[in-house]
Amino acid sequence: EADGIIEEQGSVDVSCEFCGREYTFDAVDVEALFAADASPTDGSHSTH
Repeated sequence: EADGIIEEQGSVDVSCEFCGREYTFDAVDVEALFAADASPTDGSHSTH
């Protein structure tokens, strides 16, 4: 789904309901987020 949005709009805009911030992700960001080996490096289970 994110790849389709990237193709149509060039980026994905996400609103965090917790902190209220807006985040914009480009194709490189989306690829990194959904990479098979993407995992937190600090031992936490949260990316926020």
